[in-house]
Amino acid sequence: MFNIKGTTFYTVGNVESPEHTSEINNNVALPSVEALVFASFAKGDKTSFYKFLAVGGGSKEHFIDPQNPPVSSDLLSELGDTPKLFSEFYRKPVTFTRFIDPNTQDDNKFTATNYGIIELIWTFSKDEAVGTWRELGIFAGDSTEEANSGKLVHYQTIQDFEKTPSFVIGRDFNWHWRLDFNEPQ
Repeated sequence: MFNIKGTTFYTVGNVESPEHTSEINNNVALPSVEALVFASFAKGDKTSFYKFLAVGGGSKEHFIDPQNPPVSSDLLSELGDTPKLFSEFYRKPVTFTRFIDPNTQDDNKFTATNYGIIELIWTFSKDEAVGTWRELGIFAGDSTEEANSGKLVHYQTIQDFEKTPSFVIGRDFNWHWRLDFNEPQ
């Protein structure tokens, strides 16, 4: 197994949220999936492996306290043999991907060269994924726009995040999920 560090954050116009550590589920990333990730990165293909961001509302018994979501890794056994979100209600294909140079700062850090850090970005309009977000997952492989299709390779719980149409007024809402394959978990 390889080690990956994950962070998520969102941007609306020039406003950026704090970064949150995302739980990386190595138990779900099977060896064959790991091989696909590395092969994809090796040939500079940033889009063919990671397909969709799934948004879910969690489960009533686990997400009782909106400010203190359960730890993602504690829920993995309950996600099932073919892991999926507890209650997926929206799925969006990757909008944009970019590699990051860890040795460079500011806007110059984005590069065409694979340094082992990739940022996946999903852009949502005001009417997309409206609801209370409590869990997120990246689906890969043979996933489609159908809920629960494909292989869940990363899973994260978050504090209740209310996505309403008024949250995005005249600006796109971007959810960023950065994966660093260079750092230990």
